[in-house]
This record gives sequence, structure tokens and C-alpha cells, in this order.
Amino acid sequence: MDIIQLENELKKSYKDFFLFALELTRSIDKNNSNLKFAVVNMQIALELFLKYYFLKKGKTDWLFSDLTKLKFKDFSVILDLFYRKDKKLLVTKKTHLKNILEARNKIVHSGKDSWNEELAVNLINTTLFIQNVLNREFNETLIETSIDPENGLSGNEIWRKGTEDFAKNLAKLNNKKVYECWFCYSKSFVDKKIFTCDELDDEGFQCITCLNSF
Repeated sequence: MDIIQLENELKKSYKDFFLFALELTRSIDKNNSNLKFAVVNMQIALELFLKYYFLKKGKTDWLFSDLTKLKFKDFSVILDLFYRKDKKLLVTKKTHLKNILEARNKIVHSGKDSWNEELAVNLINTTLFIQNVLNREFNETLIETSIDPENGLSGNEIWRKGTEDFAKNLAKLNNKKVYECWFCYSKSFVDKKIFTCDELDDEGFQCITCLNSF
């Protein structure tokens, strides 16, 4: 397999896992198993996405332990490298992403299956991390801007809590303010220069909860 083929396969795969996890997230609550399945799928999406990111940026020495055999470094090493090397893209706390990795391992290897609201917030932060890095670096989007505030996400209290947490941290990192959305009243309305779901458009404001933009 050559580098171009690998890049294309990573791109297709991380998108598939991301979108499936996002669909599960729409109806996450403590009375179903969606959190468990969403965490596993989003952690896979995160791992594939960061591999795609480094490959597309041409940073193969950060990615492979053996370039001739295309043998990847351990994902925990790749994640640490991202946070050490690309500090301008620190759009969420590293602990959110590490917790997703640890939770995925507990689910897969130990069958962990209990409701954990903090983990749900970590899941949403991971989702928005992928979207934000993808948009800021490659002008692409996975989460479409909505004109309907009842898009299935904004009505979910866990989604609202996670998006407000993400918006607060992101605004603090960028010395920006967070406002209340006119549509869904969530405090996650931010300058599109720091978060947007629109390709090639960073003028105006974006609600991270209901996904409306102005």
C-alpha cells in the first residue's frame, strides 16, 4: 500500500466511524447503551483522524515507527506528539481525549457498561475537537450547519452540557467571549473564527449546540 492509498483509506474510515458515533450521540441518555457504542466508535474515529492529519500534513516521522513497512506508532504516542507539536490547535483539553481512549479500552477489554455523565461530556468534546481541527486545517466539515434548532442534538441535555463545556474552554484558549444562542438559548454561541461548521466561511457566529450560524 502506498501513502496516497493509505491517506484515502484513513479519510474514509474516520468519517464513517465519526458519523456513526454522532448519530448515536443524538439519543444518548442513561437509559440506553448508546454512550458505550458512541465512545468506542468515536475513539476509533479520533485515532484514524490523527493518523490522517499527520499523513496529510506530511509529518510521517511523527506517525510511523517504521516508514518502509508503514508501521504506526502507538496511538498514545501520536496523541502526545499532537499536543506537543501543534499547540496552535489545542482546541480542547488533552484529558478529554485521553479519557475517551481509556474508556474505550475498559469497554472493549473489561465490558465496562455503566452510565457516566463525565464520559459523555468527554465524548462530545472529542467530537467537536475532530470537527474543529478538520475545519481549521483543511477547510472541511463533518457536522453540517443546521437551520433547524430541533436537529436532534440541541434537545439532548448531555449534548448541550458538552457543547457548553467545549465552548467555554475554546473561548478561554482564544481570548474570546461566549454568548447565548438566540435560537436554543445555550451558552455556546462563539465567533466563527474559532469554531465553524461552514466550509470556507469564518465570518459571523456559530452556535455549537444547535449548529445554527449567523
